[in-house]
Amino acid sequence: MAAGGADGGPDPASRETFLERGRAMIPALRARAQRAERDRRMPDETHRAFADAGFYRLFQPARYGGYEMDWRLLVDMNVELGRGFRIAAETLGSGARRVACDVYDLEPEAARSPARSSA
Repeated sequence: MAAGGADGGPDPASRETFLERGRAMIPALRARAQRAERDRRMPDETHRAFADAGFYRLFQPARYGGYEMDWRLLVDMNVELGRGFRIAAETLGSGARRVACDVYDLEPEAARSPARSSA
């Protein structure tokens, strides 16, 4: 992975960049948690924030416009997002695994168990 983005700023596809984006969402996730529980669905604002942050492309293969990150990042993202709202973290995690298995046919065993994937 490159050390920086094309504009000289931080690499938009670095692990730490995504973790920082997740940490920055914690207050908003907490603020929306009660509504999400009441409505029994993720708020549209949360889905938009995840999409804007690139979270839905984390594990998408690069050849399809994704970031093709490793599965350990999924665990780290779940930890960070879970500090704000556990269900938001689980939604991201289950969606990423499903897309990897069903759409891109990537290592289904590793996708089902990211914590057990190899280093």
